[in-house]
Amino acid sequence: MVANYIFWLVILAPLVALRIFGGRPAFFNLLEYQSGVLYRRGLPVRAVGSGRHMIYLGIDKLMILDTRPIQVSYEDQCVSLSDGSSAVYNISGSARVQDAWKAI
Repeated sequence: MVANYIFWLVILAPLVALRIFGGRPAFFNLLEYQSGVLYRRGLPVRAVGSGRHMIYLGIDKLMILDTRPIQVSYEDQCVSLSDGSSAVYNISGSARVQDAWKAI
């Protein structure tokens, strides 16, 4: 009988309190081209990279970014010059997120 109370007080009571106040643990897998920032109770905690990460639902939030490069292209853009003539130009480039913390 006493052993049953000790079991409840030592092992199960802290686990129940953790579930109520700490949330339910969950795992998220980030792919090699993903990055993110872990928020705990609304404040940014750390930047995370690819791999498996455990968070507590209800307390933590993981904001995920896609860090693959994107292609940007503006073709046949016509502008007016100050002398009254016009010019046509093309711009192309690529962009990639390096730091997830700054991007968010």
